[in-house]
Amino acid sequence: MPRFSVIITSFNQVAFIKDAVDSALAQPGSDKEVVVVDDGSTDGSTDLLTGYGHRIRLKILETNQGACAARN
Repeated sequence: MPRFSVIITSFNQVAFIKDAVDSALAQPGSDKEVVVVDDGSTDGSTDLLTGYGHRIRLKILETNQGACAARN
């Protein structure tokens, strides 16, 4: 079981999301999980995020529901 989680929300942030995810994955320790919630992006972010495979837990929302919904 992970000791800590890093949760990243994103909506149309293809220019920045890779840096954020790579930074979270680079944190020391193997007892972490990186959860990324894509809030209905239409800019190719989801394609980039699916490329991480099992290294992240990815939740893709069908439509943009706003930052509060993505965080919840």
